[in-house]
Formats: sequence, C-alpha cells, structure tokens
Amino acid sequence: MAKQNKIHYRTLYDPRVPEQIPKAIDEVGGEYKILPKGYDTPGVCDIFGDRIVTFTSIDVGNFGDDGVVYVVINKQLADSYRTWFQFIWDHC
Repeated sequence: MAKQNKIHYRTLYDPRVPEQIPKAIDEVGGEYKILPKGYDTPGVCDIFGDRIVTFTSIDVGNFGDDGVVYVVINKQLADSYRTWFQFIWDHC
C-alpha cells in the first residue's frame, strides 16, 4: 500500500530479522537499517501523522495471541518519537 501511494518510509529492524526472516526486508521495502546485535526486542513501533502504534510480539515475525497493541494519538508525542527514531537511525 505504501508503494502504491508513494509513501516514503524507513524501518529499523531487529538484528534477528535478517537471520530469521530475511525475505521480510525485501517484502516490506523502503529504506532500512539493522539495529546492532544486543539491541533486539519484541517491541515494534510505527509512527505516522499524529499516531504512534506500539505492539509486542512473542518472536520475530510472530505476533501470536499474547501480543499487545496500543495506539496513541498526539502530535507532540509523535514528533518526539520521530526525533528519537532519527537519533537511532543516524547512529546505526
């Protein structure tokens, strides 16, 4: 959908993704970087517009029945998350 709508996006991948589900990187597309080993986490965060969607999974690529999803709608907080994302992006 993002490709069809020409939406630019970037992804920071958990360091286990290239090892466990490398095809996901090509399927998702967009610019990406891989976090260094030792920074793996079951958490995922998407930031778009004034929304932050955060969720957890039980393993890389497997959300299972125990995953938790929450959405925060707040422009200032979304902008803060974008700043933090940019810092991480710049240092990977």
